[in-house]
Amino acid sequence: MTGSDSSSSDSSSSDTWIVLVGLPDVAVVRFQGMLAGEDGLATLRSQGGGPGEHELWSTRAQQHELGTWLDSLPESLDVRVIDRYVYRPENAVRGEA
Repeated sequence: MTGSDSSSSDSSSSDTWIVLVGLPDVAVVRFQGMLAGEDGLATLRSQGGGPGEHELWSTRAQQHELGTWLDSLPESLDVRVIDRYVYRPENAVRGEA
Protein backbone atom coordinates (compact mmCIF):
# COMPACT_ATOMS: atom_id res chain seq x y z
CA MET A 1 0.00 0.00 0.00
CA THR A 2 1.43 3.36 -0.92
CA GLY A 3 0.88 6.75 0.65
CA SER A 4 -1.20 7.77 -2.35
CA ASP A 5 -3.65 4.88 -1.96
CA SER A 6 -7.13 6.43 -1.94
CA SER A 7 -8.46 3.83 0.50
CA SER A 8 -6.21 5.25 3.22
CA SER A 9 -7.65 8.76 2.94
CA ASP A 10 -10.24 8.33 5.73
CA SER A 11 -8.49 9.63 8.84
CA SER A 12 -11.10 8.08 11.14
CA SER A 13 -10.23 4.53 10.12
CA SER A 14 -7.08 2.63 10.88
CA ASP A 15 -5.12 0.11 8.89
CA THR A 16 -3.60 -1.38 12.05
CA TRP A 17 -4.94 -4.77 13.10
CA ILE A 18 -4.12 -6.03 16.60
CA VAL A 19 -4.47 -9.57 17.87
CA LEU A 20 -4.12 -10.02 21.63
CA VAL A 21 -2.70 -13.43 22.45
CA GLY A 22 -2.00 -15.32 25.64
CA LEU A 23 1.37 -17.01 25.59
CA PRO A 24 3.24 -18.77 28.41
CA ASP A 25 6.52 -17.03 29.31
CA VAL A 26 8.49 -20.18 28.45
CA ALA A 27 7.18 -20.08 24.86
CA VAL A 28 7.85 -16.40 24.06
CA VAL A 29 11.34 -16.82 22.57
CA ARG A 30 10.23 -19.74 20.39
CA PHE A 31 7.16 -17.77 19.28
CA GLN A 32 9.30 -14.73 18.43
CA GLY A 33 11.62 -16.92 16.36
CA MET A 34 8.74 -18.40 14.41
CA LEU A 35 7.23 -14.94 13.86
CA ALA A 36 10.58 -13.61 12.61
CA GLY A 37 10.46 -16.29 9.90
CA GLU A 38 7.24 -14.72 8.62
CA ASP A 39 8.87 -11.60 7.18
CA GLY A 40 6.68 -8.57 7.84
CA LEU A 41 3.60 -10.44 9.06
CA ALA A 42 3.36 -8.77 12.47
CA THR A 43 5.27 -7.12 15.29
CA LEU A 44 5.08 -8.57 18.78
CA ARG A 45 4.51 -6.09 21.60
CA SER A 46 4.44 -7.11 25.23
CA GLN A 47 3.43 -3.86 26.91
CA GLY A 48 0.17 -3.57 28.79
CA GLY A 49 -2.32 -6.34 29.22
CA GLY A 50 -2.05 -8.99 31.87
CA PRO A 51 0.71 -11.48 32.58
CA GLY A 52 1.42 -13.58 29.52
CA GLU A 53 -0.57 -11.27 27.23
CA HIS A 54 1.10 -9.97 24.08
CA GLU A 55 -0.11 -7.91 21.14
CA LEU A 56 0.56 -8.80 17.53
CA TRP A 57 0.41 -5.61 15.45
CA SER A 58 -0.21 -6.12 11.75
CA THR A 59 -2.29 -4.60 8.97
CA ARG A 60 -5.92 -5.20 8.11
CA ALA A 61 -4.72 -6.43 4.71
CA GLN A 62 -2.84 -9.24 6.50
CA GLN A 63 -5.65 -10.05 8.93
CA HIS A 64 -6.54 -13.37 7.27
CA GLU A 65 -2.91 -14.40 6.77
CA LEU A 66 -2.12 -13.70 10.44
CA GLY A 67 -5.13 -15.73 11.59
CA THR A 68 -4.13 -18.64 9.36
CA TRP A 69 -0.55 -18.49 10.69
CA LEU A 70 -1.75 -18.47 14.31
CA ASP A 71 -3.99 -21.48 13.59
CA SER A 72 -1.00 -23.35 12.13
CA LEU A 73 1.20 -23.00 15.23
CA PRO A 74 1.99 -26.15 17.20
CA GLU A 75 -0.26 -26.82 20.17
CA SER A 76 2.83 -27.12 22.36
CA LEU A 77 3.19 -23.31 22.22
CA ASP A 78 -0.18 -22.96 23.98
CA VAL A 79 -1.06 -19.73 22.11
CA ARG A 80 -4.55 -18.45 22.91
CA VAL A 81 -6.20 -15.69 20.90
CA ILE A 82 -7.89 -13.43 23.44
CA ASP A 83 -9.10 -10.57 21.26
CA ARG A 84 -8.86 -9.06 17.78
CA TYR A 85 -9.48 -5.41 17.01
CA VAL A 86 -8.62 -2.43 14.85
CA TYR A 87 -6.35 0.14 16.46
CA ARG A 88 -8.14 3.42 17.09
CA PRO A 89 -5.95 6.34 18.23
CA GLU A 90 -8.76 7.68 20.42
CA ASN A 91 -8.86 4.32 22.24
CA ALA A 92 -5.12 3.73 22.45
CA VAL A 93 -5.48 1.97 25.80
CA ARG A 94 -7.40 -1.28 25.32
CA GLY A 95 -10.77 -1.29 26.99
CA GLU A 96 -11.29 2.48 27.14
CA ALA A 97 -14.57 3.81 25.79
